[in-house]
Amino acid sequence: MAEKLTIFLIVEALALAQFGLGVLMFRGLIFKRGSDKLAMPRIGFAIMKTVLRMREITGKSERTLREMGIQKGQTVLDYGCGIGRSIQAAKMVGDEGIVYALDIHPRAIGTVENRIKRIANIKTILSDRDTGLPDESVDIVLLYDVFQMISEKEKLLEELHRVLKSDGILFATAEHLDPEEFMNIVAKGNLFTLVEQRGEVFMFKKDWEIMGGLKNE
Repeated sequence: MAEKLTIFLIVEALALAQFGLGVLMFRGLIFKRGSDKLAMPRIGFAIMKTVLRMREITGKSERTLREMGIQKGQTVLDYGCGIGRSIQAAKMVGDEGIVYALDIHPRAIGTVENRIKRIANIKTILSDRDTGLPDESVDIVLLYDVFQMISEKEKLLEELHRVLKSDGILFATAEHLDPEEFMNIVAKGNLFTLVEQRGEVFMFKKDWEIMGGLKNE
């Protein structure tokens, strides 16, 4: 009985936190519309942190990562890393791999850095878009529950296309976006092609031939 009550309370807390986060996003209190400049108050970050923590506790984040088939030795870019998903990804790639945890929010990066003091294969990047990574250096990009917060979505996709290897994969979710609108944005510019959809996760391959032609023009 006590175990069922605990699970119920966790689910209820997660639902309330997600509702609060949705309200803040709708009212423009997380990011200013048309800009990637931060506009998140402390309460906004606290609610977001609660949502992400609850996802960790319920195992949702880990299940999503396992659906992506991350393998040992891979290089992963966790774009919009939040507070801890990168840690789970780092365990999956092992000591031979590396995870780049990128976020626009200094508090998110600070939280990750506090949690990874003994984890050598995670590198943090504080940035509003540019990764600073070499061309074709990443096996997998995770764009999980963050695309709706980006104003210059096409420029972001160009940057992710640049850093992905020719056989690299972009995993993204369309949370808080109309799926059709999401697909239209990703398809624009012919940078990525949808391979399949696994639950709420979309899997895209890189259209490297098209981009190569553009570079040669």
